[in-house]
Amino acid sequence: MMKSNGSNNRSNHNNDTKILALSPSSAKTSAAGTAPAATSVDEAIVDALQNMPKMHKVETFEEKLYRKFSQEPFIPIGCVLTTYCLVSGIKSFMDRDAARSQLMMRGRVVAQTSTIVAFMVYAGWENLDFFKPKDLSDYAKKE
Repeated sequence: MMKSNGSNNRSNHNNDTKILALSPSSAKTSAAGTAPAATSVDEAIVDALQNMPKMHKVETFEEKLYRKFSQEPFIPIGCVLTTYCLVSGIKSFMDRDAARSQLMMRGRVVAQTSTIVAFMVYAGWENLDFFKPKDLSDYAKKE
């Protein structure tokens, strides 16, 4: 077995500290230039923790369903009305009641259109912001 000398170990140790001092781009070195200063590492950790995204609670299906029903009540009501008119119209068609079948299909079209209009109104209302300043740069480019 070969016995290693101490000078070889020291030179490897010095090379490692030089690589360590140069590898983190944001870390500052101390006055001797051999190792990163502890304060810069602490500052980097604090900066990383402050810039970390916030965690949010995952919403369950029941919570999301309740939230959507309370925020946009006309959409589920319209879906239920559309389904009722469709099922009732198909049943009337199978019973050979042409007048009621025609009435239910017209009701289905009205309910379905109302649901789509309610959806568009809710989507537009969420994106509407009265306090947002208007960007007039597009108008300036045209002139």
